[in-house]
Amino acid sequence: MLTGDSRANAVIELPPGASIPIQLRWAGAGFPRDVERAMRDARLDGAVPIVVAARAISPGARAMLDADDVSWLTESGGAHLHLGSIVIERNQTETARRPTRDDDAPRWTPAIAAVAETILTGYVHTRAEGIPRTTTLAARSGRSLGSVTAALQEFDRMRWTQPPPVSRGPSARRHLLDPTTMLDRWAEQASRADQATRYHSFHRASERTAQSISDAFAGDAAFGGRFAADLIAPFSSVLGPLRCYVSDAVEGRDLQDRLTAAGLTRADESNRVEIIHAPQNVMSGVEQRGGHPIASPVRVYADLLHDGVCGDDAAQHLRDVAVGF
Repeated sequence: MLTGDSRANAVIELPPGASIPIQLRWAGAGFPRDVERAMRDARLDGAVPIVVAARAISPGARAMLDADDVSWLTESGGAHLHLGSIVIERNQTETARRPTRDDDAPRWTPAIAAVAETILTGYVHTRAEGIPRTTTLAARSGRSLGSVTAALQEFDRMRWTQPPPVSRGPSARRHLLDPTTMLDRWAEQASRADQATRYHSFHRASERTAQSISDAFAGDAAFGGRFAADLIAPFSSVLGPLRCYVSDAVEGRDLQDRLTAAGLTRADESNRVEIIHAPQNVMSGVEQRGGHPIASPVRVYADLLHDGVCGDDAAQHLRDVAVGF
């Protein structure tokens, strides 16, 4: 028996023979939403201290835990343990700060990621648990029927979706069982910022640059990152680079002509504009906000998670306000 308090589920052994019962909670990847879920049934009365364990702890998650004086440790070597007379502070290495995917998560091929984003984007708008048919998902994601079917089978394996009870008729629809975990795991790997090309803009104001891009690309571009987040759910005045997704159907001379028309010039050291080629699944979720085309809230959420300083806090705000799960 660990302790007389049923809230304890683990014990830290101390020399010589002393021990401290704790409430040990597993937070998976270590993003704020993972920590919230891990602590949902924990007690913060101090009688039995909480220790949150995760593969890594994101900056936003650490701020949450520190605010409640909750101890944590990670597989990557980080630790913040304040348990009675025990004080351990060990910083994570820079390469280990970003949470990584579960070992049993899907093998995130471009097709599987595209289908997941298509499902999540649709669910944000409709809240319908019935997943669109395979042909509809294929059209929206730009993937083949075979690729969509394989992705859905992978989601069934993860128990994020449930196969239909029958193969034909109105009841032959998969259901989305766990959109929260699907979004968590998809967003971990969804950033395409490392494929961005940087440009300098003639305009200093983001709003002017965005309008020039919208005019030049006429339906073939959408904004993401903090600019889009500010239009969806204002949180911070710090916008950073203007992230723009451009349909991958626009290429070659056509692309160059439009960039020139928008007043953009290639500059690898610039932090003004990021242009990212986007497949159909990104462009099919575009909506209008504040007179600008913007990517879906789930895409913008993933952008913010990978956006450096304060990105986690902005991402959590966007998720609470505009995503809702």
